[in-house]
Amino acid sequence: LKTKCDIAILRGCGYMKATQLRSYQIKAIDAIQEALERNQKHIVIELPAGFGKGLIFAKTVENLNRIKPGKILVATGSISIKKKIEQELSTNFQEFIQVNSNHIAIDTIQRVLKYQEINEYPVIILYDASIPKPVCESLIRKDTTVIMFSTFGVETSQKWFGPKTIVFSYSYQDATNDGYITPAMDEKALEPATIAFSKQLLAQWGYHETDFLSGMKGQAWDAIVCKGEQKIWLECKTYKSQVVSPSAASSLLNTIVMRKTKQVIPQKDIVLLVVPSRIPSFEKDEIYTRFKIIVLDIENLVFYSKNSPDLLKKLSQITYFPLDYIEGAPSKEIERAGLSVSLNTGEIIYESEREDTEARELIQQLKKCKSGKTHSSDYENVCEKIVRTLFEANYFNTLTRQHKTKDEHFRMYLIGSLKINQSNEESMHPLWQMLVQHYNSHFVVFEFKNYSKEIDQNLVYITEKYLFDAALRNVAFIISRKGFSKSAKFAAEGCLKEHGKLILDVTEDDLIKMLDAKSDKAADYLLGKLEEFLMRISK
Repeated sequence: LKTKCDIAILRGCGYMKATQLRSYQIKAIDAIQEALERNQKHIVIELPAGFGKGLIFAKTVENLNRIKPGKILVATGSISIKKKIEQELSTNFQEFIQVNSNHIAIDTIQRVLKYQEINEYPVIILYDASIPKPVCESLIRKDTTVIMFSTFGVETSQKWFGPKTIVFSYSYQDATNDGYITPAMDEKALEPATIAFSKQLLAQWGYHETDFLSGMKGQAWDAIVCKGEQKIWLECKTYKSQVVSPSAASSLLNTIVMRKTKQVIPQKDIVLLVVPSRIPSFEKDEIYTRFKIIVLDIENLVFYSKNSPDLLKKLSQITYFPLDYIEGAPSKEIERAGLSVSLNTGEIIYESEREDTEARELIQQLKKCKSGKTHSSDYENVCEKIVRTLFEANYFNTLTRQHKTKDEHFRMYLIGSLKINQSNEESMHPLWQMLVQHYNSHFVVFEFKNYSKEIDQNLVYITEKYLFDAALRNVAFIISRKGFSKSAKFAAEGCLKEHGKLILDVTEDDLIKMLDAKSDKAADYLLGKLEEFLMRISK
């Protein structure tokens, strides 16, 4: 098997439709092919649910059919998974239908054990299937190629096939580090994102992660970083509240102190606790004085991140409240410990250039996307990227795509939960503050419409059905190429005057201007649009 998937577009000798893959999917496909080249009989890849195993599976089946022809048995964990991967194959593997009847058998693991003659198949693919011990042992004994697609963390592959058979593994931490997932997309990413932010902050101070933890049994530290002979033992903890309660702070401290006591930590080393919420200064001082533990809370983290756009963005992603009006303060405990915390200015310049490049690329993608229903998926994808780039980190706790109402009558493409400030001393950005205070809306709906002409009033009335006061959802932004027609504007004004529902149009030109203005000015621009809309409404 010499074919390598070393480009992002899969073509498969005309078999597979052109499909954009992520870098880790390409690496997984390459890893499987390399294992087959070595004639490895038991091959395992591990990815979390929802990370695109289906595309990797489809490409693997296609490659096996083309280069190593023969019968393939696919055993799934359930009927729903069976239907899902059949859909994946029929969508991405154009000749699947004619190949399937002769060469590929797909069924649940229960039916496979009951009805299939396993010996007939030189290749068996296990897709999220729990394998009974006798079956696994029989597969290992036979001269059969077994490929397992496993959800990350499942012990079956380790238990029956062994760790050396795992040719590719990808975790939430990996996806968070690579920027494919954020806490706003999936709450499971919150802890990995907090650790990634903390390690990046420490890296800017010259501390780099070591593999020291790998030799420690039962360790519970999030990371150990070092600079020269000095190590920092890192622990991260997130809370939804802006201020950590005394009881929660006490419980966390007891845990860290017990861990420090059990671990033999040299006197020159430092235990660092990162908490992206507020902890009173006197408590941080007392903790350091009594236990030599440095606590960096949200005030400290903002202070040490505000000169680095990338760090500040990542900090915003792990808080449940906006950072707009948090000024930040240096850590007195950092100063007492004598740590050097100067930032790398060259890295900050690179970050700014990278942001400019990202904005230009998004503008080009938007302009290249053709209008019309056949290109609606491409348009939705690029618009989602733009919304996330402009607003997600600073202003939304969650931003979920393809969200359906419980009765499944309506589908909102993107719905976001706003970060609400929990302190009366500080304020949110005026745009979001207005939506929360005056429109009683803690959630915001985004719709993307790839129409070549202006939107008519019917779409406004359809969008209105998503909104109602009891769900704290009274605001929607409809993003389209040309914006609202006169009738749509009239309908939007009626929705506001009669029902208190705010529906605002955002054009392609508006998106480009907000990208040019960078994320810190995008909310200002949108506020200007809202004010203009409100000022022209008659009684």
